[in-house]
Amino acid sequence: MKSILLKTLICGLFLVFSSNFVSAQENLPLVTVTGKGEVKVAPDEVAIRFGVVKIDDTPEAASRGVDSIFKQINTLVSRYNINPSQKSIDYLRLEVWPPDQLVTTPRRKIRAEQGMTIVLKDISMYQGFLSELYKTGINRIDNVEFRTSELRKHQDEARELAVKAAREKAEALAKSLGQSIGAAYSIEEFPENNFPMMRMANQSMNGDGAAESFGQIPITANVTVKFYLK
Repeated sequence: MKSILLKTLICGLFLVFSSNFVSAQENLPLVTVTGKGEVKVAPDEVAIRFGVVKIDDTPEAASRGVDSIFKQINTLVSRYNINPSQKSIDYLRLEVWPPDQLVTTPRRKIRAEQGMTIVLKDISMYQGFLSELYKTGINRIDNVEFRTSELRKHQDEARELAVKAAREKAEALAKSLGQSIGAAYSIEEFPENNFPMMRMANQSMNGDGAAESFGQIPITANVTVKFYLK
């Protein structure tokens, strides 16, 4: 019984202090602003996600069809001196085809599918590698990601710009009131989706197509800062 009363008392005191803290915060002379920073950088690596799909009468035949193409892919990877750490391969997937909901004939086959991701650390190799990759017999390109290997560094730069923008905005707002700002009371960063920029390959499956223009990757940061108002 004493334990229950003690817990009730503690909860009550916590609610009282919390209420007083929120009330005190609301009475503070604060100016709240948001700031955004953006850094544009040239990509220095590219990840190519692709796959092979084969449909045949038996699991063995379908698997052999996929293996045959992946042998050519591995030869290509070796020729481009791509490090093993720059590639990852999915497990081979086998399924009856077509699926139950698509059955229109009594005769069903086996569908074999396997995916792979290759990361090129030199994007000048991209066009030639992709063209040769098509010739191996792959029949699925999922996406192409142009990205930077120094994402953390550029995120820090964008964050600094965001804080600077927030301070400049707060100073301008305070000045318009004939006042100024003091030290920061609080700062909060809102997560940004600075994952690698994704693009679908812009070539046809036979490898034709104009050369890709890589452009730049925007790295952004958003912050909310509360300054004391003087």
